Amino acid sequence: MMIEQIRQASVANYGASRGEIGWILEDNQGMKAIATTIDSRINKIYQIYGDSL
Repeated sequence: MMIEQIRQASVANYGASRGEIGWILEDNQGMKAIATTIDSRINKIYQIYGDSL
């Protein structure tokens, strides 16, 4: 419901036709569920590499 309220306000106040969700980590199930619900598409995939110091 929150996403829908934000969408409606963005369209009404700013004429928005699209939005962006960025930097969602692969283990962030809550944000991934929101992205799936609003039919998002993946634009870029970033890989984070680590090495011990």
